[in-house]
Amino acid sequence: MQNNSEESALYSQLPHVSKASRYLGNEINSVRKHPDTVDITFAFAFPDIYEVGMSHTGLHILYERMNSFDWIACERVFAPWVDMMERMQARGLKLRTLENRLPVRDCDIAGFSIEYELASATVLRMLELSGIPLTAPERDGSWPLIIAGGPCTYNPEPLADFFDAFVIGEGEDVVIELCDAVRSWKSLGPGRDKRALLNSLSAIPGIYVPLFFKTADSDTGLPRSVTPCKPGYEQVTKRIVRGFSHAPACTAPVVPYLQIIHDRAAVEIARGCTRGCRFCMAGMVYRPVREKSAAAIGDLARSCLAASGYEELGLLSLSSSDHSAIHSVLPELMRHARRDMTAVSLPSMRADSLAPDLMEEIKKVRKTGFTIAPEAGTQRLRDVINKGITRDEILATASRIFDAGWNLVKLYFMIGLPTETDQDLDGIVDLARSIAGFNRRKQVTVSISTFVPKPHTPFQWEAQDSADEIVRKQRYLMERLRAKNIQCKCHNHHLSLLEGVFARGDRSLGRLLIEAHRLGAGFESWSEHFKPELWAQAFSRAGIEPGAYLRARPLDAPLPWDHIRCGVSREFLTIERERAFAQRATPDCRRDECQGCGACGCLDARLEIAQQEPADAPSGACTSSDVHDVEAAYRYRIGYSKTGPARFLSHLELTRVFSRALRRAGLPLKYSGGFHPMPRITFHSALPVGLASEEEYCDVLLLRELAAEDIMARCAGLFPEGIRILSMEAIALKNTTVPARMRSYRIRLPADSPAASDPQRSRTLLGRFSACTELPVEMQSKKGPHTVDLKQAVQGLALDDDGSLVVHINPDAERVPRVNDIIGEILELSADERAALTVTKLRA
Repeated sequence: MQNNSEESALYSQLPHVSKASRYLGNEINSVRKHPDTVDITFAFAFPDIYEVGMSHTGLHILYERMNSFDWIACERVFAPWVDMMERMQARGLKLRTLENRLPVRDCDIAGFSIEYELASATVLRMLELSGIPLTAPERDGSWPLIIAGGPCTYNPEPLADFFDAFVIGEGEDVVIELCDAVRSWKSLGPGRDKRALLNSLSAIPGIYVPLFFKTADSDTGLPRSVTPCKPGYEQVTKRIVRGFSHAPACTAPVVPYLQIIHDRAAVEIARGCTRGCRFCMAGMVYRPVREKSAAAIGDLARSCLAASGYEELGLLSLSSSDHSAIHSVLPELMRHARRDMTAVSLPSMRADSLAPDLMEEIKKVRKTGFTIAPEAGTQRLRDVINKGITRDEILATASRIFDAGWNLVKLYFMIGLPTETDQDLDGIVDLARSIAGFNRRKQVTVSISTFVPKPHTPFQWEAQDSADEIVRKQRYLMERLRAKNIQCKCHNHHLSLLEGVFARGDRSLGRLLIEAHRLGAGFESWSEHFKPELWAQAFSRAGIEPGAYLRARPLDAPLPWDHIRCGVSREFLTIERERAFAQRATPDCRRDECQGCGACGCLDARLEIAQQEPADAPSGACTSSDVHDVEAAYRYRIGYSKTGPARFLSHLELTRVFSRALRRAGLPLKYSGGFHPMPRITFHSALPVGLASEEEYCDVLLLRELAAEDIMARCAGLFPEGIRILSMEAIALKNTTVPARMRSYRIRLPADSPAASDPQRSRTLLGRFSACTELPVEMQSKKGPHTVDLKQAVQGLALDDDGSLVVHINPDAERVPRVNDIIGEILELSADERAALTVTKLRA
């Protein structure tokens, strides 16, 4: 568990960094086990910031899965943002997990989820911050086992120097087997041989141990494959989950304080896709398709929403609208969602399966967004990539979206696809202009990414466009997509090229990563932190030519990922490549005959297709407004305190905490109208980040009258640490005022601050303030500099026996600076010392 010194060390940094709530780790549904009561401590590491990592559904599934075993403590750790990272490095602070503040270097296992090739440098940054040697050979059995999983591990070679093992495929079962192997190895006691552990891991299906493969010799100038050096361990076949309706899933997601990238509850309704887009790695490596049953989806949705209080539910898969039972699942979910004003979204939909009835259901609470992905501008090129949608279908879908009331359509295209010509670029322009022409008051956003050939796809042998060609095509499109209601966005071409190097890279890239790390690489997925010149220097130092990884490969050339079996055979990929250049379509085996990709046979698996269940009769044309646009409302005043870790929540984060807690309580909340309905909760003051308070108030409107004590009982245990409900009172609907009260604050100085270590000087300065008749100081506000007389702002100031200060603010003062600044001016504190003050607003 967190001890006071660790908590104090964390809290001392939070006033100086942005979005302090990233680092608290006490969110609703987070799991804290005492490390002494478990056999395995697992640091689930995500090499990006909190908002990105917490948006990843796989993290929530595996977090809940591992913590369901009483002998495993799974705790999260994310890459600190730049401001926190710099403070940690300057002060020698090591990276710790969120839940118990365990040093990552002291955990048994650190497991990284690699979702994006350009996260590689951030992995090294996190290892360094943890005080863990970067490369696997440097680490003996006294260090954590460093493993990785995620889609990028289908070509693990660029990161092979740094990881002890990789999980290939789906982790729900194999991660438990891996933890059990580490537990057995730990029981051998001190001095245990790490190689023995790695040997036992290699016996687990789906585990790749780089130690037992060496880089093959090659003088072809092509990226190098690997050769096995352990008999019987020549290839690693991915793990999959069978019986998907009953597979481990997330039923109680951890609920962040701050707004994350995908701020919603999520239910994975299917895994895998057999549409067969030839550029798409996910469509190949996640086969075969497995759908959850309608009943399983409904149960999970209700559990996730009840446990989280989220305002939106996402139904996730590679193509959500392709789910066999979606036309019965969605109406049923919406019937429940409408009551609680929960929006439902299908983030991944194809233009040819976006039926009018689905749109009608989705918009009943809130219009969540729509993205159409034609990928290519002409039918010829869409046939090459096996996209399987026509121009007419794309236009008809966009028209239906606008007609149904949406004001924005997002279009997603790729440039640089095999056989692309400028005629295909003209097709992008024509499609975008045609859709924008439906209604000039509607907006069209065109996102242009660059094709990056990926492993285990029919295009894994193709060349990637050069920098000059990418830039030319981007300019070509930008110049032709200038219209009032069209916005065109192009992906950074430097990032695309670096992604291409790592996507099809070999083990030699370990040298490149070391050099880039020494030069300060990290957070490459954030354009403001990506430095092309840094990477050019790293390539030069490592003696690596990036063009070697971007050019075309011979069909018979060994590939760096040949030893990794995703299920789809090389023969099938070769045939699909031939069909691409012949512009021949390959049907979807979910609705047509088997196409012989090899996944089912290789993986001893099969398609799992949900039964189409008849939808219940509609319950009428009522929408959410029928329930919430009523006159009846009842006002309740909630008194609460905000102390401890909760003082680092922003006002916006606090409103989310209350909204979601009251939703979890199942209260009949009244919502606002408009396009984005919100619970009618009004806070009487907005506390700045870092300020604690012993007593605050907010009002909430309910649709039904309830006893105040009943509401208190429902809310018990639903608020996070630091938020305590003090009172609940029914008041008149129009009573929106809170009686004025004197504002008093208690200020504690950090024990290591100069002001605390020299109390005599502090007393002298306080005495000087008491004796003076005025103390004008210049302050900065949003409106610019202004002068404030602190003697007018402060009504009383006292030094308590415990060394804390109590300040009483004059209620008649027109302008009152922040309490931190008042004390800072009086005690002559620096900006850092002012930020480090612990300030609590006292109860009246």
